[in-house]
Amino acid sequence: MSALPGQRPEQAEFRRRRRAIFTGLLTRLDRDAAVQALALWQAEFSTRPVFALHDFLGRVCQDTGSMARRGELHRALVRALSLDEAELAPDPGDMNGAAGAGVRHPGPAGALPAGARDAFEAVYHALMIQAEGRGVDTGVRVRVMRRLVSLGLPPAALKSLSGWVAGEARGLPEGLTLDTLRGLLHLAYISACEELGPVSADHLLAAALREAEKQAVAEQYPPRGLL
Repeated sequence: MSALPGQRPEQAEFRRRRRAIFTGLLTRLDRDAAVQALALWQAEFSTRPVFALHDFLGRVCQDTGSMARRGELHRALVRALSLDEAELAPDPGDMNGAAGAGVRHPGPAGALPAGARDAFEAVYHALMIQAEGRGVDTGVRVRVMRRLVSLGLPPAALKSLSGWVAGEARGLPEGLTLDTLRGLLHLAYISACEELGPVSADHLLAAALREAEKQAVAEQYPPRGLL
């Protein structure tokens, strides 16, 4: 995904996520309700981890009186988050008013914090072991590989990362940012959702985090900081 002129990559990714959330909401809510729900997401949930999607949907379904459709809406959002950019609804604009005002964008990528790389590998490998136990590890890998381009990496880094995801390379490529690692873990989570459903995927990710937190790498960087 390419950023607009004058727009940082993390801002472009924020707008892509907002478009994806809006796309998913529009499949189950009328436009006015979808706009109100998106404003709630942007104000309170846009910078929170993937687990917060359940809290967000709880608020939306409560506000719209559609608790019985919560699972249906969750599946719609998960699917929308995995769509190519060309398939997303147009950007509805800044939900807080003037363009760019009040939007909580992720911070600049910068250098990796100490221990973040090892913590990521611990979480990711634990997640894939959990997926293997459910017989969906190949499906998850394939889905992740198909979406790696969404991370916006240079061709050489993309090729190296694809080899690592496929299990053909032992180590992660050098030079990856914290945002990239978070994005890669999110791709794995979304892929697990598509293979097993959101509830089972949440259980897999939670188990992977608990396993990583038992390891020495957690003393340098908290695994939940990757969410």
